[in-house]
Amino acid sequence: MDDCFSKTLKDGEGRPLRTRGELLKKGGSKASMLGRRNWQQRFFSLDVDRGELRYYEDAPMTVAKGFVRLTTETRVVFETPTFKGKGKNVDDANYFELCDTVDEKGAKRDRFQLRAATTADLDQWVTSIEVALKVLRKDHGQTDLDRDLDDDDEPHLDDERDERDKPAKEKNTKKNAPKADLAYADELRETLNRRNSDEHPPPPPPESGPAPPPPPPGTPPPDASIPPPPPPPPPANPPPSTR
Repeated sequence: MDDCFSKTLKDGEGRPLRTRGELLKKGGSKASMLGRRNWQQRFFSLDVDRGELRYYEDAPMTVAKGFVRLTTETRVVFETPTFKGKGKNVDDANYFELCDTVDEKGAKRDRFQLRAATTADLDQWVTSIEVALKVLRKDHGQTDLDRDLDDDDEPHLDDERDERDKPAKEKNTKKNAPKADLAYADELRETLNRRNSDEHPPPPPPESGPAPPPPPPGTPPPDASIPPPPPPPPPANPPPSTR
């Protein structure tokens, strides 16, 4: 279970971010023979730095099935539809959608539908995705306030989460201000940079040659005003032999 959480990245309250784990994913464009897109068990890995959510067929994550890339327009939406098949009788489906993402082929994906096993898993995944979106928008010079001003007619994440979990709102009514968002994004970016520098340290400086030996004791310091002595003349050629 511990390997599902980052050892270096934390949320705004200092808790480790969830970056790996199991979710149910609604089938993509390929429908079944009955025209239905079934829920499939997939194992996910979130790259907070790149804003990519990859998913695999197996728990060791060796059989890749695809990924979605977050954008500055990506939204997390909580709208529980009418379910069929797996989990159709559950009271709390722990359902959420990622809207306005990009798939592995570069095509825009309007809805990426997911379900968590528990409410705790849902909150952990949504928190990690929110952090990845903050980093992404900070890299593009955009704050959450900018986005609210651009999308006044759209339902916002805070409003949707408040409707879904009013007791949590009463327990913690603080709302991040733009400055707090920027400061947290800066802190997270520094953590990512430190992690990348630890994984890829710079090459060591080239080794220099050995230092020259010190002059013998009693040697006077050189005087720059006195020119150096001329080199000795070459040896004279010996006279030719008379024998």
